[in-house]
Order: sequence, then structure tokens, then C-alpha cells
Amino acid sequence: MTTVEAPPVAWPLPTEWQPRPYQLDALALLLRRNAVLDHGLGAGKTPTVLAALEALGAMRVLVLCPAKVIAVWRDELAENAARTWTVWSGTVQGARGPLKNPSVSRRAASIIEANVAAIRVRRPFLAVVNYEATAQKPMRDLLLGTDWDVLVCDESHKLAGAGAKTSKLTAQVAARVRGRNGRVVLCTGTFMPHSALSVYGQMRTLDTAVLGTSWTAFKARYAAWRVLRITPDGDPIYHKTPRGDLIPDGVRADRETELMERIAPHVHRVTQEELDAQTGLVETAPQIRTCTLRPATRKVYDALERDLIAQTAEGTITSANAMVNVLRLAQVTSGYGVDATTGSAMSLDGGDLPEKAALLADELADYPADEPVVVFARFHHDLDQIRRVAEKQGRRYAEISGRRSDGLDGHRMTTGAEVVGVQPQAGGAGISLTRAALCIFYSSDWSLANYDQAKRRVLRQGQTRHVVYLHLVAEETIDVSLFYALKKRRDTNQAVLARLKGLTTP
Repeated sequence: MTTVEAPPVAWPLPTEWQPRPYQLDALALLLRRNAVLDHGLGAGKTPTVLAALEALGAMRVLVLCPAKVIAVWRDELAENAARTWTVWSGTVQGARGPLKNPSVSRRAASIIEANVAAIRVRRPFLAVVNYEATAQKPMRDLLLGTDWDVLVCDESHKLAGAGAKTSKLTAQVAARVRGRNGRVVLCTGTFMPHSALSVYGQMRTLDTAVLGTSWTAFKARYAAWRVLRITPDGDPIYHKTPRGDLIPDGVRADRETELMERIAPHVHRVTQEELDAQTGLVETAPQIRTCTLRPATRKVYDALERDLIAQTAEGTITSANAMVNVLRLAQVTSGYGVDATTGSAMSLDGGDLPEKAALLADELADYPADEPVVVFARFHHDLDQIRRVAEKQGRRYAEISGRRSDGLDGHRMTTGAEVVGVQPQAGGAGISLTRAALCIFYSSDWSLANYDQAKRRVLRQGQTRHVVYLHLVAEETIDVSLFYALKKRRDTNQAVLARLKGLTTP
């Protein structure tokens, strides 16, 4: 897969920063054909796709993605679009305000209402729907029954399972879009997460002419089969499923070149080396990844927040003690409540991974296992969950905190671990974490100075790669206000008080 040669194109988004050459190259490709953007973390896939939507004049756009990146599309469109869009990103209005956990049928009805409203005022419309909701009947009927101009599949490697309901449905939606001469765009940083066989489900969505419509025929031509053992005569005995089906084990060596040549014209790939060369060591904007609190966790959080809001309304709470109390809210978003008697944390996870820990596990699952990652967290119990996630994935864990420092070798990040959990207070100054190019904030330190120090431990002299910053955020909580306060370099105390007073932030 190589970068497609293309003439220069005008960047249609009103932005102060200059698009990178690879983004202009990708835009030129998207204006000509359906394509896969195989760009890594922090490469700016979303702005590139938005530029294509503006240049194409798209009026009805469907974005399918994991729930954790819905907020990315909502915010990028709000900040960067050239036109005024109507955006639906999961919010359903009830009689008393937004519903916290609307049903799929309510969400489908809300999308229809938003689309009709956009048509009425001749405004472009974009709906962002999580993959998990697509296969349920009300949403399925809506997606197949709407005339979309563009279908965007973000983190398209999630479609690799060719037999999965979501993968099949997405291919059906894409067929309708292509039938109307619309555009299909796939975005991913891991186009082949397991082997080259992973491309089939994605290419079926992009264009069935590339690899056909039969998963069975595709496997018969390209798959190597998993060998269980070799007989004394040298014959292979293949591993089979209980039903007797052969199990694929990557692509046949004699067919791999053929497969790559077939998909190459449809894929715009940016290697890590190209990304590093074109971006340089610049501080990139933090990115958000979101999760939804479980009902039990939400109940504890809402009760605590209502109490704080009441105190704020009565004028009995100050900025200082508000921040102390908000620590308790932050603990809840990480899966811990507060015992009213002792004031100590108590687990709300019921034995499962807390919501943020599950989000971290999902994010790390798409990242190479041998690549080191720095994860900042405020609390010891958060660090315990980070360790738990790392160990479940077979990644060596180390820590830099008030209780241990095996994550350091002198003043540098140890070479003996793939995941290093760091408390900002312990790892914010005087150390180098430049082994990592991915920095995740599991729970943020709300001091802007400490936050900047933490980020600069990764992006400093000795760093040779493009650095990506991710924030794990529980939707509809104080996490959101704090993320935007830090992103826009605002005072975090004011962000807390603004939310508690019922103001809109940011």
C-alpha cells in the first residue's frame, strides 16, 4: 500500500493550522473514489474526512464508530466545519431534558426528527451512531431506509469479522450508498489488526468489486490453514472447529502479493515514519475517548452531584471545598463510590472492570503490544485498575507513584515494562518518559501546571516520535468539563463551579 500521487487540492476547512501533505493527498483521493484512510493515532483522519465532506457538498452523512469516539466527531465538526451542520451524536431529549440511557428505538426516532429538521432549513446533517446499536431492528431499519450521501466507518477494523451482524449490516448500508453514487470512507489506524485476512470485511463494505461478496470464496483463495500437527509421513493435520470447519491462520505466502495489489489502489496509508517526519515534535491537541457509566454507578454519581449542586445553590460551598468534594465525583467515574461513614473509596464494579478500565482495555487492544504506553492517573485505586488491564492483556506493568517507582531506571522510564502507570504528583517533573509515544490520562490532575508538566515528560528532548495524548472520559460527568478546561487551557476550578451552578461548559 502506497501513498497515491495526486494533484494539490484546496483545503476547504477554515482552520489556522496548515494541513499536512499526507492529508492533502488523502483528500485528493477521497474526492475521486471510495477509500480507506489507514492512518495512525493522532494523524488527523477526522479533519481529513470533514474536509472531503465539505468539498463534496455532502448533505446527509452517516458515521458509524465505536461509542468511545462519538464525541470526537461531534467536537471536530463543531470546531472545524466550513458550513453550519445539524449533528446528532446520541442525545435524546425527554420531557425533563436529555435522557441518560435512551433506548435504541428512541435514538432512531430522534435521528429521524433531527434529519427532518435539517431538511426543513436546508442544512447538512450528520448522524454519529455506535456500531453496537446498528444491528437492533429500529436502528437497522433507519440506517437502511435513509438516503445517505456519505457513509464513514471509523475504526473500520471493527468490521473485520466478516460473519458478524454489524459487519454484514454495514456492508448493506454501504451498498445502498454506492448505489446512489455516494461516497464510502473507512478510517483506521490498524487496517490489518491480526492478519491480511482482516481486510475482507472492510473491503466488502468499501467496494464488493475488490474482493468479492463471498467470505468462503475469499478464504478458499487466500487463507493459510492452521496446522494442528504433522504426521510421520509429513502430511499436515489441520485444526478444525467443532463443526469441522478449517481455521484460517493468516494469508498464503504465494497469494499475499496478489492480495496487496488488489487492495492497494483503494488504501491511503501513512506509516509511522512518514507521520513523524511530517509532524515533527510538536504538541498535538489532546483527544477524547468516552464511556457511559453503568446504571449502578450513575445512581451513585447523580446523588453525589445533586448534593453538591444544592450546596452551590445555597451558597454554602466555596471553590476550595468544591474541589475536594469533586474528588469524590472523580472517584465515582473511575468505578469507586465513597463510604459515607469512613470517607474511603468502595468498589462499584461488581467484580468486572470499571467503565474507564474497560475503555482503557479497548484502547490498548488496538495498540501494538510491544509499544510502551504511559498512563497517568490521580488515585492509587486507578493505578490498580491500570495494572489489572495490563496484566489481562499480557503487558508488563510498572509504576511511578507515591508507593512504588519500579517504572523508573534512574530518571528515565524503565525498559522493563510496556505499560507504566504514573501519578502526576510523582512523575510530573525531572523525569523522562520518552520511550512512549502514547500518553493516556485515565484520571487527570486538575492543576494546569501539573498537567502541562505531565505531558512534557513524554514530549521532551530525546523523543523522536509523534506523541498522541488521549483522555478517558465518562460522558455526562464532571470529566467532560475538566477535559475541555484543560484542552482550552482554562482554570479547572472555574470549570467545576460552572457545571455545579448549571452553566454550560465550555
